[in-house]
Amino acid sequence: WMRGNKSLSIAKGRKVSKEIGVENPNVIEINDSVKHLNLVSTIEDKRHPKDFWMRGRVRVRLKNEDGTLANPEIKSRKVLLREVCKLVPKHVLRQKAAEQKLAQQAAASVKAAKKTQKKKTKKKNKK
Repeated sequence: WMRGNKSLSIAKGRKVSKEIGVENPNVIEINDSVKHLNLVSTIEDKRHPKDFWMRGRVRVRLKNEDGTLANPEIKSRKVLLREVCKLVPKHVLRQKAAEQKLAQQAAASVKAAKKTQKKKTKKKNKK
């Protein structure tokens, strides 16, 4: 059960510090980050009882069949979690979502500015 969600407490399943944790990582982002680290990974359709509505699990092979590390830089699960938490914010899906959010905020602010401008012109016309 791999959780890097910084909004969780340690008791609820957070595995890394809040400084490097990521807000709501999904299975695709985690899997792509693991593959970027040159590790073999698969996505399984599983659920954890503590977080039943969060679907999916990423299985990662840290060692080769002969016992050597698949990536010498990743020596343990903790190191893997830290590296994945560094890569997830740079993921393409996350960047697209951030761009869309900025575009929506910009459109909303333009809309609000137009409304206030209309109200001001109506008040001036009434006088």
